[in-house]
Amino acid sequence: MPNKATQFNNGIPKVQFIDNRPSSAGRGYGVRWQKYSRAFIKKHPLCEICLKRGITTAARCVDHIRPHKGDMKLFWEKSNHQSACIPCNSRKAAMEEGGFGYKKKPETSGERILRLAMAGSM
Repeated sequence: MPNKATQFNNGIPKVQFIDNRPSSAGRGYGVRWQKYSRAFIKKHPLCEICLKRGITTAARCVDHIRPHKGDMKLFWEKSNHQSACIPCNSRKAAMEEGGFGYKKKPETSGERILRLAMAGSM
């Protein structure tokens, strides 16, 4: 999650986010993902999260059911994908990553092992 940095513009605080992550393409969301997600949404045009609540909403993105955290095998695992509307996808990401006032979900031991392995700490 990006860090906050405060700058002042004429004495008025202006919050900026510092994002040290690789580009979206560097995280796997390049042309291949864009083509895949368009085809997925064509096959699954409704937000699956809304449908579980009895609401019919057009999907606009493909959500990773389990956060992939850089694991490209999990990133491309078709059973880990669901169609979602932007509000549902944003809310789910904020709850998992700790944005919009939500506390970050605790990391499972398996996720910690994966994160450390990917960082070369194991």
